[in-house]
Amino acid sequence: PPVTDPAPPTTEPVPPASDPASPPATDAATPGDDGAAPSSPIRFADLLSNRNTIATANAIESLPADHELYRRALSLPEGAPQAYFSALAGEIHASVRHALPGLDTTIRDVPLKHLRANLNAGRHAGSPTAAAGVSDAPPAASTLPGSDAHPAWAQLVGSWQDQGATDDSNAVRLRTGGIFIGVDRAIGAGWRLGGALGYTDSQLRTDGANAKSNISSYSAIAYGGKAFETRGGRLNVLLGTAYTWHNVGTRRGVVAGALDQTLRADYRASATQLFAELGYALAASGALSVEPYAGLAWASQRSSAFQERGGSGALSGVGQSARTTTTTLGARLRHALQSGRFDGALTVGAGWRRAFGDLSTTSTQSFDAGDAFTIVGAPIARDTLLLETGLQARTGRNAMAGFHYAGQFSSRNRNHGATLTWRWAF
Repeated sequence: PPVTDPAPPTTEPVPPASDPASPPATDAATPGDDGAAPSSPIRFADLLSNRNTIATANAIESLPADHELYRRALSLPEGAPQAYFSALAGEIHASVRHALPGLDTTIRDVPLKHLRANLNAGRHAGSPTAAAGVSDAPPAASTLPGSDAHPAWAQLVGSWQDQGATDDSNAVRLRTGGIFIGVDRAIGAGWRLGGALGYTDSQLRTDGANAKSNISSYSAIAYGGKAFETRGGRLNVLLGTAYTWHNVGTRRGVVAGALDQTLRADYRASATQLFAELGYALAASGALSVEPYAGLAWASQRSSAFQERGGSGALSGVGQSARTTTTTLGARLRHALQSGRFDGALTVGAGWRRAFGDLSTTSTQSFDAGDAFTIVGAPIARDTLLLETGLQARTGRNAMAGFHYAGQFSSRNRNHGATLTWRWAF
């Protein structure tokens, strides 16, 4: 048979063998043309450093996407987030809870000051009379020796408190004025028992937050005590209890970004107090006496829930309670002043107060949707220096008038209080 040529070799290219040392190809996710590594979305709180604004930002981020506060936050220009979230935080409500315990101090100090004076009051001689035996009529009351105690009293009070800012809260200014009236009487065996009513009006402002509050307070106080005579001096035991109703009104302006709202709220708070003081009065010289003392006070504060009105930034707050205990150690000096027709006394004193219990002040609140959040105010001072001075003078046989200053000083707090007093006997 004829011989045939073999088939020509194929010309189809053969792919080269892959290099076993090379890794398999993968698709890299790149967010942009620069090839930078992917990053997580920026949250509102990432732009802030203050605890209160961070808490507010997280709450706003939990709102529905169509909520006005959320939409406004998305369109904030550079540098605006801090002011925006600070304006919406509602720090004024935490500031109110910081201010209320400070009002308790005045409510318990006022009646104890009068009780202390009456327990240590001396006696005065009666008016001169004609010779005995001229008349069989009983002597007039004015001719008999009497006590220098002045059972009835009225006192005007005023105070100016400035609380410095912290890393998380703004500075707070509190101005208070009011009046207290009371009476105490001897009930036998050396004991005196009394009662008092008081009214104060306080104006609170939070610096940098365009917010203020008005607090009207009504107090009912019962108090009593006894001075025990000892070989070296006089042991003064003073006790008291008080209940106070607070009517709180707040107003804050939210002007941030495109928001311009005025938000208001009205709510109530109350305080129950028990307090006691033990002092030992010693005669240092003829006109000078010194009284070291120790005080103890317990207070329970309650505030109701609140609901702001006025715009999309309105907050709802939950009711809260707090309990604090304070101890005080100090000493008072009293110098009797008598010159001609002037009859009075000068007092000075110093003390140290230590506070325990719920010293942080917070407000838990929420917008009309989203998560609740907690705002902090300035904490109640744990240690406070107390300074006082006063002058009183007799203005008549049965009346005395006086002026008294009391200062409280801690690391960030300055509180200056002044009172005008009129006391009379009947």
